[in-house]
Amino acid sequence: RFDYIVKTDSDAVLYPYAFFDMVQRHHLQPYPNNPLVYGGSPFDKYMCGFPEHDHCVHLQTPTYMGGAFYFLSIDLADYITGPDCPRSQLFFPHEDMTTGNYVYS
Repeated sequence: RFDYIVKTDSDAVLYPYAFFDMVQRHHLQPYPNNPLVYGGSPFDKYMCGFPEHDHCVHLQTPTYMGGAFYFLSIDLADYITGPDCPRSQLFFPHEDMTTGNYVYS
């Protein structure tokens, strides 16, 4: 079983040294000692363009992790893909914001 799920954009470059340094600095624990971990580059609705961009009003959370890179602990990945997450009520066409909605639902 994996400890985390990582999402990157196809044009993003992940530097392994910097990535593993971040893991060590933040003491990211392996499964099952890592419940409810969601990380990356935080954005809020104002960084998204609120109120000029109407899609930002769909955020159900104060922050979400920007789409170039973010990671989830396995329990959160299981939750957002499982039957208890109200995906149909929280989905909109921006996957990073939608993932934030799912995580905080």
